[in-house]
Amino acid sequence: MYRESLVNLIRQECGNPMFGVEVGVHRGATSAILLRTFPQLVLAMVDLWGEWKDVTPHTLEEQKQFRQQAMASTNFAESRRWIIGEDSAEAASVLLGGWWCPQTHKWDFVFIDADHSYEACRRDLGAWLPVVKTLFCGHDYGKPEFGVTQAVDEFCEEQGMKVNVTEGHIWWVRK
Repeated sequence: MYRESLVNLIRQECGNPMFGVEVGVHRGATSAILLRTFPQLVLAMVDLWGEWKDVTPHTLEEQKQFRQQAMASTNFAESRRWIIGEDSAEAASVLLGGWWCPQTHKWDFVFIDADHSYEACRRDLGAWLPVVKTLFCGHDYGKPEFGVTQAVDEFCEEQGMKVNVTEGHIWWVRK
């Protein structure tokens, strides 16, 4: 359900985006839907796919399999995807560099669905806000078992941005 809400939100706020980022790809299901829905979209797929003992119960071997699944599920758009297996903040600084998205050096949308801890969310929000041109959004807002809601609320208040929420626990702001 959240993926349909995400597609509708992107369409509503960005029209037909040319450049987008998904942070926290896991097995690539959301990436595949975005690449199929928006045939001109170039998508940066960011995920460390590493062994995070405090964050995921998955082993390094399982994470490698998830990366392979993400690659396989988006092979149809191989020329329009950029798989970045790095730390989220490091990937943000690479994408902000501009060589990949030369028109504006900013990306039409950034969708964050990575580490859901408060500290990691705050770090991701700070790293990715400078990268986005139009739509800044993420998943799992309003779920009390995660630190997403507190991190988003505090960060957006500090930035003077109004948080919007749509179906599927998606938070978003228009930049």
